[in-house]
Amino acid sequence: MKASTILLRELAELAPLFDQLRADGLRRRQLTLPRRRLLMFLHHEGPLRSSDLAQRLAITPRAVTALVDGLVVTGYAERRPDPTDRRAMFVELTDSGTAICVDMQNSFDNFASQLFAGIDTNELDATVQTITTIRRNLEQLLVA
Repeated sequence: MKASTILLRELAELAPLFDQLRADGLRRRQLTLPRRRLLMFLHHEGPLRSSDLAQRLAITPRAVTALVDGLVVTGYAERRPDPTDRRAMFVELTDSGTAICVDMQNSFDNFASQLFAGIDTNELDATVQTITTIRRNLEQLLVA
C-alpha cells in the first residue's frame, strides 16, 4: 500500500478522536462549537457591537443574537448599551467568560504538550509543513 494512502487512513482515524475530545470539552463548559467560536473571538478582539460581530464572523444578525443569548445564559457574556447609538448593543465577556477562555487555551496547550511529548522539534516543524500542504491541497480540491 502506498505511503500516501496509509497517511490518509491514519488522518481519517484521528478526526473522530479529535471530535470526541472537543465535544467533551465543550460539554463540560456548557458550550457549543459556534458559541466557543464567538467566545474566543470576543476574547481576542474585545467588546463589539452585535452588528459588527455578525459582519466579522460572516453570520446573520439573528445567529449572533442566538449565540449571544446562549453565552449570556451561561454567564460568559453580557450586553451593554452603545453610548453613541441607543439602538445598538455591545457584547462583551464577563469575568467568567474571560476565565473560561483562559482555561480553554491552557487546556489546549497542555493537551498539545502531552500529545507531542517525545517528538523532536524538527519533526514537529516538518509535520506542520506537511499538514499545511495537505490542508491547502484539500481546500483546492473542494473549490474545484
